[in-house]
Amino acid sequence: KAAAKRAAKVAKSDAEKALVEARMAQTPAKGTTCTVDGFTGQVFWKGVKLYRGKWRGTVALKDAKGQVAWIDVGHWVPEATPAKPKAKKAR
Repeated sequence: KAAAKRAAKVAKSDAEKALVEARMAQTPAKGTTCTVDGFTGQVFWKGVKLYRGKWRGTVALKDAKGQVAWIDVGHWVPEATPAKPKAKKAR
């Protein structure tokens, strides 16, 4: 039982990672100059990392002064899954 449960968890994690990596492919390439929320910089880093049990994609921009902005992949690629509806309150 435990092995099957672990295998299901690993399979789900691998599927989430693949989805985030596919979204990262749609972000600007390294070396590209971009403007996000008034910050203009060059893409110098892109990565996918497991953070608190969820896979996240991040793109880093660096401007001419050396300031860095970390931008979530969701800025360029919206969520593919619809948001969960809010639970209705009992009256």
